[in-house]
Amino acid sequence: MDPKRHRQVGELFDAVLDLEEEKRLEYLDSACRGDPELRAEVESLLSHHHERTLIPQAAIPTQAAVSLKTLAARPGRNPRKVGPWRRWWLLGARPMASIGPRPILLFVIGLTVSLALIGWWVHRGIERSLRQDLATQLQTLLRVDVAALENWIAFEDARVERWAQNEDVRRLTAQLVQISEQPGAARDDLLNSPSLAELIRLLEPLYSQQTNLGFSIISRAGKSLADDNLDTVGEALSPAGGPYLRRILLGETVLVKPSPQGKYAVGIEPDYKNLLMFSAAPITNDKGDRLGAMVLKFPANEKFTQILSMAQLGKTGETYAFDSQGDIVSDLRDTHAVQAAGLLRSGRSGHTALSVQVRDPGGDLTAGYRADSPRSSWPLTRMAALATAGHDGCDMTGYRNYLGVRVLGAWRWLPEYDFGVTTEMAVQDAYAPLRYVRWAFGGLLGLLVLLTGTVLATSFAYLSLQGQVGESSQLGEYTLKELIGQGGMGKVYKARHALLRRPTAVKILDGVEADRETVLRFEREVQLTSQLSHPNTIQIYDYGRTREDIFYYAMEYLPGLNLGELVAAGGALPVGRAIYLLRQVCGSLAEAHGCGLIHRDIKPANIMLCDRGGRFDVIKVLDFGLARSRLGEPSAQITDPHSLGGTPLYIAPERIRDPSILDPRSDIYALGAVAFFLLTGRQLFAGKTTADLFYQVMNGVPERLTSAAAKEMPPELDELVAACLAKDPTDRPERMAVILDTLDRLAAAFPWSQQDARRSWQAAM
Repeated sequence: MDPKRHRQVGELFDAVLDLEEEKRLEYLDSACRGDPELRAEVESLLSHHHERTLIPQAAIPTQAAVSLKTLAARPGRNPRKVGPWRRWWLLGARPMASIGPRPILLFVIGLTVSLALIGWWVHRGIERSLRQDLATQLQTLLRVDVAALENWIAFEDARVERWAQNEDVRRLTAQLVQISEQPGAARDDLLNSPSLAELIRLLEPLYSQQTNLGFSIISRAGKSLADDNLDTVGEALSPAGGPYLRRILLGETVLVKPSPQGKYAVGIEPDYKNLLMFSAAPITNDKGDRLGAMVLKFPANEKFTQILSMAQLGKTGETYAFDSQGDIVSDLRDTHAVQAAGLLRSGRSGHTALSVQVRDPGGDLTAGYRADSPRSSWPLTRMAALATAGHDGCDMTGYRNYLGVRVLGAWRWLPEYDFGVTTEMAVQDAYAPLRYVRWAFGGLLGLLVLLTGTVLATSFAYLSLQGQVGESSQLGEYTLKELIGQGGMGKVYKARHALLRRPTAVKILDGVEADRETVLRFEREVQLTSQLSHPNTIQIYDYGRTREDIFYYAMEYLPGLNLGELVAAGGALPVGRAIYLLRQVCGSLAEAHGCGLIHRDIKPANIMLCDRGGRFDVIKVLDFGLARSRLGEPSAQITDPHSLGGTPLYIAPERIRDPSILDPRSDIYALGAVAFFLLTGRQLFAGKTTADLFYQVMNGVPERLTSAAAKEMPPELDELVAACLAKDPTDRPERMAVILDTLDRLAAAFPWSQQDARRSWQAAM
């Protein structure tokens, strides 16, 4: 049906929908005089649709309102389905009525005992499986966090070593050592020396406001020769810093765990509100003699705590570091709970690092328990006692943490840094799924007698409804032919419209099995997709719900293959063909972004390659089921903003950290990953588990096209894909239009004609 005819049918349907039967016939006689096909189409819609299922017009742009009002309707019951449904109901009810009370009672008792035994067995099996899965998750998360921490420490060590080996730093340090070792040398001699002034200018990039770093140079004798804080120049190193200095003078590069500012300087009161970490390396002269130590200072609550809090398990999961004295040296997740329990040391507030000890209070402080003994007498938690003794491990039976809450945990002691790392989660949170199992079996046992008489009837009713979308296959004006796909929210059938006779794809959601949220998401997918009119976006024709609560919508039938299947069959694409396809994807997404919609699930499987109207290599972007609006419409709130929807390999790093982010540049990242896949024939990252993939996405450096692709890549295309895959969203192209401009320029240098497309299709078929 052409758009003009389609609009005419919709306007006429809307005009007669609310009229009484007699007035409706008069109106149709007048409006459809000489056009019986028009009248037949309108009467067909009136017989199979109901106004209560029309999509709300407020959620649909004006240009789509008329056609959707016509198409988004509720088909009536198929009369051929009523008889079999009732017959199956009677077949189930009659045997139950003729058995008698005693056999039914014996049946109920036997079924109750069987259900109890099955419940116990299922509970044990689920508990065992859940425990193994939780242990794997805790240990995997711990490995990822420790690996990230060690990579960061290696980076800091390399940085301080480079500065310690700098020729100017070595020369000026030697001069400052000579000044400090002269008989009668005073602090002012160092402060007024040209060598100190030159060294401060040289190291100025280290302690600028942008780097948030500081530096210090310590002599062999433990005296501060230079510092970004001139007040400490000439002061002696405190005894607490002596062991670190000895290790440095033996040639070791050292990381110092979080400490209060001023702890390692004599005469300065430690400031527990400002926690610092240090990385230090030896400074040598030309003869190899060690002159002292080069020290870099940085805030402990930035990278250190951020790395440990990068990923958490469940609502109560947290990862933190602790030292051999039992002090927690990183910030904790729930600061309010720590403060409410009174665990913060006197006079310390804000950061929980170095203010809380990992000791067992003997009871749950969050539930009101208060210990009689002083905190200093509390023992280390079971985890901390084992870790500080050098035993790495994982405890899945449960132990009390620093709040007295029973937790599961995995831990690892890092002797080279004198602290350990643990990841924990509350037992109640970890084994929450078992509560539902117990409730389910308890409820079944309690209601078994009442449910026995309806089990067969319900089962046959369900089978009857299933049959309606199976072999009989009649939904309103659509006859279902064959199942062609299945997704998270329903099945997709190839179908045919009764009057138009054109092939159509019908997606079905069975309302009997779907909860309200799933139904709303299903409707929302229709509404969002129907707002878009770009030729490279799949088009929606119709939407409705039968009286048996079967929800469906009709859309274009797209024979072809998705981009994942295309690459799997033929490998990496030629540059010209990849550019040709990517331009179409960009066009579809540009329209969606212009309407305020973010797709959130761009991947090869959601991009179809078709032959449409005699043109080959036509792209259709599918599946807006995870799309969300940036404009704040009510429909946009159906999907949980904190749920991480999408495919790990194509999720932008910022969405892993914060799933609620709504930014077109997350789709741009996914587009870059698709482009890399098309041009190289392989995925951007490889990992055995989802945790591995998330870690790679967040921390791995994507390989450049020029090195990953078997064929030579144009530099401009290599730069474009690299920009799309930038970790920081602000480093990516801001809009699809920017990418299209670049692809348009490249298309001129790497053309892909319809003749090329036709040859590729003929070779594939």
